Amino acid sequence: MKRQTDKNVHVPLVLILFILPNDQNLWVDIDHTEIRLRKHAYWFLPPEGSQMTNNKFTMRIEIPKANMLGIDFFNTLYQQLYP
Repeated sequence: MKRQTDKNVHVPLVLILFILPNDQNLWVDIDHTEIRLRKHAYWFLPPEGSQMTNNKFTMRIEIPKANMLGIDFFNTLYQQLYP
């Protein structure tokens, strides 16, 4: 699914879901050299041909465990969007 920005241009829609520790003090560390988020995250790219829904509150999706956000995320995403 791509979000339409004007008549001829589409921008890919990607969902990133963060799973954070229960203790809010452990969620993020920020200093002058890095931002570190704890636990893990998953990414979801709607299948080609997906349609927008009128449901503005809830839409259930399944995110495969193989979609854990990792160092290869940007390469994988690029290959899927621009084969």
